[in-house]
Order: sequence, then structure tokens, then C-alpha cells
Amino acid sequence: MISMLKQRDFLSLFSGSFISNLGDAMANLFLVWLIYAMTNQPVYIAIALLCLEIPSIILAPLIGYMIDKNIKLITYVSFLSRAIVFFIIPISLYYGNIYTVFFLLCVSGAFSSANDILSNILLPKVVKKNELISANSILYIQFDIALILGPMISGVFLSFHYNSIGFIINAMTFLISLLLFLKLINKLDIEKSRDIKEKDVSNHYSLKNIFKGSHVLSLLINNSFWNLLIWGVYPVVIPILIKNEISDNPIIFSLFSSLLSLGIVIGSILVSKLKVKSSRKFIDFSIIAHGVVFFIIGVSHNVLFFLLLALLFGIISVPAMIFSKTYIQENIPEQNQGRIFSLYYSFSTAGYPIGLALSGLIVNMIGVRYSILTSSAILIIVVAFSVIMRSFNVNIKQSI
Repeated sequence: MISMLKQRDFLSLFSGSFISNLGDAMANLFLVWLIYAMTNQPVYIAIALLCLEIPSIILAPLIGYMIDKNIKLITYVSFLSRAIVFFIIPISLYYGNIYTVFFLLCVSGAFSSANDILSNILLPKVVKKNELISANSILYIQFDIALILGPMISGVFLSFHYNSIGFIINAMTFLISLLLFLKLINKLDIEKSRDIKEKDVSNHYSLKNIFKGSHVLSLLINNSFWNLLIWGVYPVVIPILIKNEISDNPIIFSLFSSLLSLGIVIGSILVSKLKVKSSRKFIDFSIIAHGVVFFIIGVSHNVLFFLLLALLFGIISVPAMIFSKTYIQENIPEQNQGRIFSLYYSFSTAGYPIGLALSGLIVNMIGVRYSILTSSAILIIVVAFSVIMRSFNVNIKQSI
């Protein structure tokens, strides 16, 4: 696993993605803290985060399409735009122009999916096919590390009141990522190879036929339900469950969150060691198993058992995360991967805020435990039904 980082092209991809993710993680803490300090209005924090999320969800398919058409241009535009935005934001905050900040965040959010999409479509070009699972595992680990380090770095700058310097460094992360991605794109000469391949593109490679000829559409739908019913519900119900049902101690919540992150890292390492090809069976089993663990969390009462479940909750989620991307990389034609990954991004991301909104309402209606049990049960049923229908369709095709 570590040996892969010695591969120069993969290291460039890893570094570009990590630095960009680090910038995102830094930005979130900076924005939340400084906007609240300036306005003293929690609603403005919500608006700021929505300005980052909604344009990203809506425009990701367009970004993916543009990457498929001209990867170099959209790389320039995406990272330069975000760098410029974070150079301007401290000026707007200084003058109290909160609505200008919201507009700038919308611009940044519009291009935020580019890093994820670029990383996913460049990865198969820098590693061998049998290394994709390990490579995706490493990218997931760096993402979690960025989420840990970003807030820590931002916290240091904020504690010393170096707010402007923090935003400038944040902007610089996007410029560094731009240089790393462009260096890799130029080396791989992707533009030329795509021009050659597009001459041979037929109707066989249309998105409609790709959805018909593969199981990608059901993969996108299942991932959307997964984010809606688990990852979108979890941030709301777990703190309430801990406080009201497990232990009225914030340390337990802190431990749960830490063990969840640790579980994802452990799971990523374990998956990277697997010498298997990605398959829908692994993905579906992981999602169903994740739903089962969430269900058990909903009925648990013992603190130690609850914390062990947090670790398992992280570990068991990883195969679905990694194999989903690897499955697309292995089964979708190169010239369509940008669009497919953008749809994957939109489907997955859209479920999260909807889940957050719905879970708050559902908890008030039926209580926290029944909310967990209901959401996990629905997920298990939906994915299991998807598996049954897919097998049924395969049997019909074979019998014809």
C-alpha cells in the first residue's frame, strides 16, 4: 500500500487531491467561525453551508460533462475560480459584505466537485487495473486525514487571529492542486488520447446504453438511499441517542465520532489488502451490513458495546465506498467517466442534506430509536429489493 506512493504519477494525484481536500476542510471551519462572529446569527451559518452544497449538487453533472469534453480547461477554471474566491472572501468579511460572501461561496461550491471527479477519472490512468482498489483506499484515507488536519490548522490560525492569512493559505492550496493536476494531465496527454477515442465513439457509448448495459443506475440509486437513510440521519440521531438513551456525557459522542473515523481508516487499509475485483455483490452487501449495524446501534444500551459498534460502523461502510468507485472505473468507458462520476457525486451528495432535514422531523414524531430502526430497515429493504430485481432480470435475459 505504501509502495504505491512511490509511484510518481500516483503521488501527484494523491498530493493534488489531498491538498484540495485540506483546503476544503480548512475553509469550512474558517467560514462557520468567522461568519458567526460577524453576524451572531446561526441562520447565516446554514446559508453559507447551503451556498457551498447546493451549487455543487446541481452543477456536478455539468462539471463532469465538461471534464469529459475538455479536462484541461475545466481544471483551470475550477481551481483558479476557487482560489480567487478565497482571496476575495476575507476582504468581503472585513467590510461586512455578507451577501457578497454568499455569492462567492456559491461560485466555489459550483466547482467543488471537480476535485473528486478528476481524482476518480485520472486514477485508472496512473495505476494498474489490479491496483485500483488499493489506490482508492489510499485516496479515502487521505480524505479522512484532510478532514482531521484541516480544522486543526484553521483552529491555530483563528486562535492567533490570523484570519486573512488563513484564507490566503486556503486559496494557495487550490493553486498548488491546480499545478499538480495539470502536471499530471499534461504528462498523460489525455486530450490527445481522447480526441483519438472520440472518433470511434458510437451510440454504444451513450449514457442511455451504458445504463442499460451495466448496473450503474441501480448503483447510483442505492448510494443515494444510503446517504439519505444512514449518513444523512446519523449526524442528527446519534448525538440525541447518546444524550437521552446512552450516557449524558459529551465524551461518549466524541469517542463515537473518533472510533467511526478510525473504523473508516482501518476498513480502508483492510480493503486495500483484498485481492479481488470490485463487484456489485460486495457493494450491496456492504450497504446492507451497514444498515444492519445501524439498526443494532438503535437498540443498543451498553456504552462499551455502543462504542464497539461505532468502530464496526466505520469499517463495514468502506467496501461500499471504495468498490463503488472502482466498479465505475473498471466498467465505464473512459470518455464517459466524468459524467458518470458527476452523477455519482450528485446522487450521493443530494441524499445527505435531505436526510438531515427529514431526520429532525422524524425524531420529533416517533423518537430517536424508532427513527434509527426505521431508516435502517428501509435501506435494507430497498437494497435487498434491488439485488433481487437485478438477479431476476439476469435470469430472464439468460432464459431468452
